[in-house]
Amino acid sequence: MFVDSYSYLIAATIVTIAAAVVGRILFMTIVGSSKKSSGPRPMTWMEEHMFLCDCFPKEANLPPTCNVINCAVLFKDSMPDRKSIDKLIKEKLLSFTRFSCVPDVKSHSWKPVAIDISEHVFTSDPLESREALEEKIEKIINVPLPTDKPLWQIHLLPAAPGAQQKDCVLFRSHHTLGDGIS
Repeated sequence: MFVDSYSYLIAATIVTIAAAVVGRILFMTIVGSSKKSSGPRPMTWMEEHMFLCDCFPKEANLPPTCNVINCAVLFKDSMPDRKSIDKLIKEKLLSFTRFSCVPDVKSHSWKPVAIDISEHVFTSDPLESREALEEKIEKIINVPLPTDKPLWQIHLLPAAPGAQQKDCVLFRSHHTLGDGIS
């Protein structure tokens, strides 16, 4: 039977995904999905691994920003105002536990913390051109997320009046917020 290193990589990926799925099923079976909170939510093995090690081997010498998912959205018209965005974050985003918790690897759990939206939502000065927008995005995405607060940020990048490009919102979140597998 012919086996190359690529086959091993595929097999390892399948085994890792299967282990994560089985672990999640067992976790939900044992702990259950009780609505009553009994303290910090435990971290899964995959979440902790993604937070501590990233998804690439150390030999790859990749920067810590590789474990951050960046999503830029351009608006056809103008982006919503800051008050509407803050309201949306409070009502929708923060209803998901992980967006209001920090990982605590000592206790293998997610610890709830008070959220100050101004520490997560940033507004840029208006940008004059598409090149300025691209430079601003590149500068932002090359900075790791701070680990002392929930692992997400939103950057509002408005276009200057009369500029050719559109308003942009850049959403950044750590890969571990999605169990490290999404």
